[in-house]
Amino acid sequence: MDSVLPMSPNRKDKTSKQPTEWTLPASISHKNIKLEKSILQEVLQMTSLGSHGCLFEHCTVTGIALYSNTLGYDSSEELSLLIKIFRNLKQYSPKGGLTSLHLRVAVGSEGPDKMLVEPDEFISWGPIWSAAQRTFTIVMEALDETQLPILEHLDIFDGIQGCSLASDVFMSFAEGFPYTDLFGTLKKLSLSLSLPYEIRTDETERDNPLLYYRTNARVGDLLIPQDIFAVSRLMPKLESLNLHWYNIRNHAIPRPNRRLLLGDCLNERSMRLKECTLRGLEISQDYILDFIQTIQAPSVTLRNINLIFGTYKRLFAYMASPDSPITSYHLEDLREGLQVVFFDVPGEPRHQYTDLGIGPSILTRGPDKVKKPLTYRFAMGRCIEPIDLIRWRIAYRAEYGSPVNSRPYDFVAMNSPLPESEDPPNTTVGRRRRRR
Repeated sequence: MDSVLPMSPNRKDKTSKQPTEWTLPASISHKNIKLEKSILQEVLQMTSLGSHGCLFEHCTVTGIALYSNTLGYDSSEELSLLIKIFRNLKQYSPKGGLTSLHLRVAVGSEGPDKMLVEPDEFISWGPIWSAAQRTFTIVMEALDETQLPILEHLDIFDGIQGCSLASDVFMSFAEGFPYTDLFGTLKKLSLSLSLPYEIRTDETERDNPLLYYRTNARVGDLLIPQDIFAVSRLMPKLESLNLHWYNIRNHAIPRPNRRLLLGDCLNERSMRLKECTLRGLEISQDYILDFIQTIQAPSVTLRNINLIFGTYKRLFAYMASPDSPITSYHLEDLREGLQVVFFDVPGEPRHQYTDLGIGPSILTRGPDKVKKPLTYRFAMGRCIEPIDLIRWRIAYRAEYGSPVNSRPYDFVAMNSPLPESEDPPNTTVGRRRRRR
């Protein structure tokens, strides 16, 4: 006799004659699939059994990053196994698809028994980016082959620190992926992107893992990828966009004439969102205004955005305009170049300054206050809490980069819980992403 899986009944009214709604425990509704042959074979065997092995609705696919050079890595076997797993899910799962799909990267090294174990540290960011690209490619190819739909949420490396997908890889997917119903009902897209990069073949560079990989694009070329709207072709029902940017190179001053208006890049079907979150971008005043005006999202969150040209005055005026569709916003740690924006509203700054007149650098407004004029200023004095500021900057760099020219990059440490005493005070930066 088949074993009975534990389920939790969810009854709104014990006297109701409506059918009882059953909720699967998290241990059954979620599945983490590592792209390792032995684990993939186990999952394949489990899903081949039929409905009981295909009950999970939320799936995390985790690629493995190794120190060794993986340029010639053959992933055909992992792809073949994942295709078979996805076929089983499409055939046997209750919904014929996944409610959510999350992409992750984990690190590994060979132990004495040739088994992969997590190392104590992993200080090279290049293999992480290579593993992210390989994982993304394998998963998208498996989805295309099996036509397994992702029904609500696609999360592309937005759940871990120190890992992003190169933006050119994502743009190639958005522009070239065959149109199907795979993402036809998708409501939410979360993704972490970075500039493209290339791998040096000079053997002398391999002794320094932070130099072995380098970017191959100017900052500013893809500050908000102009073709981000190409996803509207694949995801016509998208309501929520959460875009994170990770800096993997030294800051540079891009040429102002590199800016492209979003209107020149849109497809026939424009993206109309209900909410949009942008984090870590470096951008000009005109470009971010074009972006916010184009998406027409009622709810906007801007976190750790740096204007490399211009000011926030035009954007803030648009947000407060009666003609703007914005009904709520959250603004956090915005900058104009090196200057942090402090809002002219009651409240205390994150850190104490000798300038006692500044307000907070975080502001949330709902429908009752969203149309009030918004002004700001910069701190004229110095911070009088240097230790707290240093801790915050460490957390910021873990969240947004750059590992090359700042604190040493260690993927393991970045994704391990911090001791309570080491938490940056009064901040959520650095707590955003934890490995699933």
